[in-house]
Amino acid sequence: MRCRLGWHQWRTKSTEDGGRFQQCTRCDKVDDRSKLPPIAGGLG
Repeated sequence: MRCRLGWHQWRTKSTEDGGRFQQCTRCDKVDDRSKLPPIAGGLG
């Protein structure tokens, strides 16, 4: 019911290539508006 009203519970997840995105833990909807930068790994 909450997701139908737009009250999602967003979690940040990552792809295999290091990209990040938001996905609802209740309905698995992906938030297309969130374009998060890749996770920084091994600098230097």
